[in-house]
Amino acid sequence: PGKRAVHAVYQDAGTVKALVFGFINALVGIPALIAFTAIVFQDKTFTPYVGPLCRFFFFSSAIHQSVFLLMSAMPFAIGQVQDVGLIFLSSMGSAIAVACRTAHLPAQVALGTTLVTFSISTVIVGVLTTLVGKWRLAQLVMYVPLPVVGGYLGYVGYFCIAGGAALAANIQIDTFVSWAGVLNVQCLIKLAPLAATVLVLMLTMEHVSHPLALPTVLVAIPAAFHLVLLASGVTLKEAQDAGWVMPPTEGSSQPFWELWDMFNLRPSEGWAGLAQNTYWPAVLAQVPKMAGLFLVVCFGSCMDIAAIQQDVPHPLDFDAELVTVGTSNMVSALLGAGYTGSYIFSQTVFTLRAGVFNRLNGVVVVVAELAVFATPFSVVQFLPSFYFGALLLWFGVDIVRDWLVLSYRKLSTGEYVLLWATFLAIMLWGLEAGIGAGCIMATIGFAYKYAESTVSNLSAVPASSGNMHGYSRQAVLEVLMPRCVVALTLGGFIFFGNSIPIISKIEKIAANMLSSARDEAREAQAPPEALASPGKAGWSPANTKLGGSGSGFSAFGSASAGDSKSDTRRLALAALDHAPMFIILDFRLVPTLDATAAKTFAALLISMVSQGIQVVVCGISTKRSADMRRLLAAHGMGLVTHAQLGGGISRRGSGAISRRGSGGGGRGDALAQPDNRREVTPVVPSTLQPGQVWEFSSVEAAARYCEDAILAVATTLGLCAPEAPTVTLEDVLAAHAAQASFGSDAVAAAASVLSKHMSTATLYSGQVLFREGVDVDAIYILCAGHVHLSSSQAELQGQAGGAGAAAAAAASNDPTTQRRHSVEYGPGCLVAVSDFYLHRAASATARCTSPLCQLMVLQRSTYRRLLAEQPAALGLLQFAVTRALCLDLATSMELVERMQ
Repeated sequence: PGKRAVHAVYQDAGTVKALVFGFINALVGIPALIAFTAIVFQDKTFTPYVGPLCRFFFFSSAIHQSVFLLMSAMPFAIGQVQDVGLIFLSSMGSAIAVACRTAHLPAQVALGTTLVTFSISTVIVGVLTTLVGKWRLAQLVMYVPLPVVGGYLGYVGYFCIAGGAALAANIQIDTFVSWAGVLNVQCLIKLAPLAATVLVLMLTMEHVSHPLALPTVLVAIPAAFHLVLLASGVTLKEAQDAGWVMPPTEGSSQPFWELWDMFNLRPSEGWAGLAQNTYWPAVLAQVPKMAGLFLVVCFGSCMDIAAIQQDVPHPLDFDAELVTVGTSNMVSALLGAGYTGSYIFSQTVFTLRAGVFNRLNGVVVVVAELAVFATPFSVVQFLPSFYFGALLLWFGVDIVRDWLVLSYRKLSTGEYVLLWATFLAIMLWGLEAGIGAGCIMATIGFAYKYAESTVSNLSAVPASSGNMHGYSRQAVLEVLMPRCVVALTLGGFIFFGNSIPIISKIEKIAANMLSSARDEAREAQAPPEALASPGKAGWSPANTKLGGSGSGFSAFGSASAGDSKSDTRRLALAALDHAPMFIILDFRLVPTLDATAAKTFAALLISMVSQGIQVVVCGISTKRSADMRRLLAAHGMGLVTHAQLGGGISRRGSGAISRRGSGGGGRGDALAQPDNRREVTPVVPSTLQPGQVWEFSSVEAAARYCEDAILAVATTLGLCAPEAPTVTLEDVLAAHAAQASFGSDAVAAAASVLSKHMSTATLYSGQVLFREGVDVDAIYILCAGHVHLSSSQAELQGQAGGAGAAAAAAASNDPTTQRRHSVEYGPGCLVAVSDFYLHRAASATARCTSPLCQLMVLQRSTYRRLLAEQPAALGLLQFAVTRALCLDLATSMELVERMQ
């Protein structure tokens, strides 16, 4: 946004108000800049030069404000030397002073080296900040953890508090122990007006909203001090000697153009004068601090701009404003005033809310600061020390309150602890080491939180292939699949920090599955007293059969007239001792894993095999399969791709969860009449070698493998019959009618009537029964073969060939391209009945996937005629349809509950 944008949004308050607020902003800034001088140049080496050094702060602030006037899109912006970088500058200055004393160099060299270092540092900060803005990298700077920055700012606040107390009491406070120095009468007397001044400033800001209130107080406090001196007969010289006022320093009255002599560069002597009068080893030792200075200034500027944005009704160009900040720092440093600056958020928002959008406000600030800089004396020698100390203490208390106390509202508990840990680390080990320790702790904390979150992302999902089996086989699966198969979806990067907790959770799930299966099987095999007979010693699949024309099994506990509800349920549960157990691990949401995680999964495989549980892997994307397979195989978990075809239900897209799709249905248990039974070994036969697991493309494909294994065992035990290649209309009706009061004669009669009014259809492999979007005007009963229903995305994959098929197969592993809905029907299923009864277009395309499909078709026109002419026969068909749809709904609800 250009400069006109702001004026387009607000109505300027006028020139007079701009002049008044310019004066207010300048007046508020003057004591702050004097206080900043005491922070930066706190070492005793710089004490004789505080007066002229203070004037440089005004010059630097005037330069910053001038650049903001020329470049910022905000005419109300106030840009000054900022407190964020002062601690780094102070640390540099103190370190250089100590190094020069150690090298027995004079104070002039220490001062010149410090000023040169400040200028170099501020130029570097300006250049890097400008590049961040030019290259639009502001977001990268924001990667510095906020708790680490908060810990640093908390230290800034503490430093201001300690500096203010030391300035007022005229003592040195640089450690916790040195605070004991204030516990004497003279210091406490000097601290009393300090505390009173801070209290007055805080009360003024808290309870008085008039814009002239704070400037008035800032002027009134030193005026009151001089009135007290006058009333008590104490001269200014006596007050300076007593430590109440800083005495005039050397060079305080020198013209402003002579201030640059403090750099001690002596360019008249050539390169020797530039090099020999600066202690360069001390300059080079400050390079790490320069990097930290850049980070805090750039980060602080981003935060200031973001805070100002909250009050500006149009979007600010963060990067352009960062260029402004960088340019102001470069210009200020190149002119010899190397003090980092940026937006002063409080004064900028204060001016904005007052409606001052005239750049004359900033001009007044620049003129006032240049006037103070050019004045041939230092204002420090006329103001009481407790006044500067109170300003520092006020700043410090405000910063400490915001960051060390109130920040708990904006941070999590762990982040708040990290903030305090960073603060204490800086206190104990210094700026660089403390901030470095804070970043390391933040990294460790992130690793722990990430590991914790990915463990929580280990979730159970429905283990269903979406394939429709015959009625009795489907009933067995609905009982055994939830008890024999657990499908677990893993999410996120699996690494050394979370692999062990993930494996522990999987082992716990496996233990619960085994324990529950044993308990339910034991309970099912125990003969209930109410049904016990002298000839029955116990219940087991080996001595009881489920089947015959008079029996039926329901996943919901209902039974035919020949068996009680508890009897039929016990038959299936008793098979748990013989059924294979599976754990499906879905890696679809895992981007990658490291070697530690691969080794841990290999150990899991060994543990599961020893307990009789087969591990199945699925969902590894082709984009990352090579690395993941290589790591897993190297540590003893080889993945073998299982050559199994078949559709499945995807949990993406429409979000539908179904096991029979839009139709559902079943086949009669009259077909389940096996004659021979034998005991079965729990281990599922396979061609896998030790240390290998089957790998599938999806959870649905893996679930179909598990379903086939369970059905093989159930068939051998006599819980259901092998899938018949062909069923009749009477078989379908009998399967559902057996659960009600319909007799066999009624079923046969209805089947005879309906078959006379239904046509037959034959499809060959690849032929389409109906396409998605076409009106469904018939009920289809599948008598032989398999029909696959898939939505448009899956349909495209099914039609692809050659290179297109390979691309479609690769896309099918991508979570963003998985199909929305897919289901396969076998003999005895009713197809598309939902679409038929709802008078809607087909929600999927139906395609023959077996060599041959045979269907019975009831057209809508015939359906209407039967409704009038043969209501009894049609009623039985409707009962079968209704029951099939109810099974669909109940199964879907169970799947949703298990997924949740």
